[in-house]
Amino acid sequence: MKTLLVPTDFSIPADSAINYAIQLAALWDASLILYHSFIPFESGFYSHSLSQKENLENEKKLMDRLATIQNEILKKNPSLSISIHVDQGPEGEKIIKFCKKKKNRSDINGY
Repeated sequence: MKTLLVPTDFSIPADSAINYAIQLAALWDASLILYHSFIPFESGFYSHSLSQKENLENEKKLMDRLATIQNEILKKNPSLSISIHVDQGPEGEKIIKFCKKKKNRSDINGY
């Protein structure tokens, strides 16, 4: 295994899964992807551009939150390779699409 995808909802159980994934990544010399998906805000009462703006702001906040986790991990494990990713949409669908997209890219790039 070269890459471990670690979905998080920022809960305590998700933190435990992240810690376990860190141990596995160190053991297997694998990289980590910290992943989160959220349902985008949509309302008939707001304009599409206002909804889009709110979703982009929310995505940035979530990326910042993942970056904070990433930085905390790297302080203790500087040799670990960690990337972060946020998707908009139902997590069950988005995580599958993300994995398929990553798999196809890694086949091309030789990972």
